[in-house]
Order: sequence, then structure tokens, then C-alpha cells
Amino acid sequence: MVLAEPREDSPESPTHAAEPVQPTAAAPVSADSTLGLRRMLRQQEIDLIEAALNSTDGNQKRAADLLQIPLRTFERKLRVLGIRRNR
Repeated sequence: MVLAEPREDSPESPTHAAEPVQPTAAAPVSADSTLGLRRMLRQQEIDLIEAALNSTDGNQKRAADLLQIPLRTFERKLRVLGIRRNR
């Protein structure tokens, strides 16, 4: 028994099937690499936050909005990642 059919614009709809993610070329990473996954992700996060701050002239609320994260999360990331704020 079917209670409801998925709407055409719902994620369950076949027309909204997720596109497969295509891998990008990356440098090979070995277990003994000095750049581990966590370190690379941390640096990428720092770069994104700094770029957002630069593009919003240091406005943290707008930078958080640009990154689509809550302001409190953004402020915590600044503190944890050691990113200096220009006031």
C-alpha cells in the first residue's frame, strides 16, 4: 500500500538523482607523508575562512553567511584554528 507518491521536486524523485562526484587529480598521499589528511583539511578550512573574511572586508557575520555556517561556529573556528581577527 502506497500512502503518498514522492513529489516531482523531492530528493526521492528520479529527476533529482545526485550527480556522481568526479574525482579530481591530486598528489599521491602515502602513510608516511608529512601532509596528512587532517592537516590538509585544516589548511583548506583556514584558506576558505581567510578568503571569506577578505571578501567581506573582515565582517565576520557576512563571512559566516558566505560559508553558510552559523556565526558562533565561525567564531569558534577562528579561535580553534588560530585565525587572527582584524577589528
